[in-house]
Amino acid sequence: MTLGTERRNSPFLAPLLVSGTGLLALVFVALAPVLAQVADHFGGGTGGAFAAQMLMSTPALGIVVGGPIWGFVLRAAGPSRTLQIALIAYACAGLSGLFIDHSGLLIATRFLLGVAVAGVVTTTSYLIGQQFDGAARERLFGLQGATGAGVALVGVWCAGLLGRQGGWHAPFLIYGAALIMLAIASLVLPRLVPSSPESPLQIQDRAPSARFDFLRLAPFYMVVLMMSVVMQMTGIQTGLVLAEDGVTDPGVAAIVLGMASISGILVGLIYGRLRKSIEERTTAALILACWSAGQIAIGFSHSPWSAAAAVAVSGLGSGLMLPFLPPALLRRVPDHAHPQALGFYYSTMFVGDFLNPLVMSSIRTVVPDYHAVFIAVGAICGLAFAVVVLTHRRKLTA
Repeated sequence: MTLGTERRNSPFLAPLLVSGTGLLALVFVALAPVLAQVADHFGGGTGGAFAAQMLMSTPALGIVVGGPIWGFVLRAAGPSRTLQIALIAYACAGLSGLFIDHSGLLIATRFLLGVAVAGVVTTTSYLIGQQFDGAARERLFGLQGATGAGVALVGVWCAGLLGRQGGWHAPFLIYGAALIMLAIASLVLPRLVPSSPESPLQIQDRAPSARFDFLRLAPFYMVVLMMSVVMQMTGIQTGLVLAEDGVTDPGVAAIVLGMASISGILVGLIYGRLRKSIEERTTAALILACWSAGQIAIGFSHSPWSAAAAVAVSGLGSGLMLPFLPPALLRRVPDHAHPQALGFYYSTMFVGDFLNPLVMSSIRTVVPDYHAVFIAVGAICGLAFAVVVLTHRRKLTA
């Protein structure tokens, strides 16, 4: 197969595979508009707020735990069966929120939802890598990022409407989208054109060389972890900057934060074309440049509108990062290791979700406010950008 081509599969295959990140986005946005109602339902005050926060954060823990597990399941069971199992688990865990009132049980199902969606994104990303090459692969990973950002925007709006009409249980209905994806997967995946006469998922190579070498990839995962911490800045920390400037209106905050998703959609739509003209190291430099400019601009912003523009710039970096890292990882590992490599990748990404508040709280202890935290992070990204550019020039002149 030549680079930039794809196998002759169902026309529904590509939409199916880019939809995985849509289900991932729904995990976190479906409850956002009704968190206050959830907190009130579970007693209000500190206890109710804690229960609501746990419902939002527990799925990330499920992804961290589930990613590596699904990598091994994928290699053992194959992509078709693995994706179907993950989608069934996603639908069951998600839709159970329509009926469960006990906080402990609901938190447990949210954890299982995180585990399930780890299987969905690991398998769909694996199939993009298996069924597409070159420019086609880059384009699909770009569309995957755009889909996730787009579903996040639409999903939070739909969840708000459902919550307004049916109470805090109603947004859980959104997770029924997995059943639509399951129906399509059941029709499309059994007819996949195999990647080779002897697929690594069909023949289990027991030789030591066929084992997944995590230590060899540890430096790459460390880079993923650091980039994930920076990517979470706009979603987790921007609200604190707005609060320091006296902006407390949730509607205004939603507009500011939504600019990152809009940037992600735009970048995802053009990512395939962009990667045709720039190499891997240049893409990494662009990510760091956007983050540096955006984070510093957020730090110096003192109005919601200047913050929105800065968030949009930072969002360009995140929009580039999300489709950039998975194919970069796949290029660094043999085919048989793709399932485990991707499983650990998604796990590492969501470890960054947990680490961001801890790292930024530490920085906050030595700077005057959260504006300064953003400036510090932007400066670090700028330094990393300079290192990437200078080492690239040195390599070219060597």
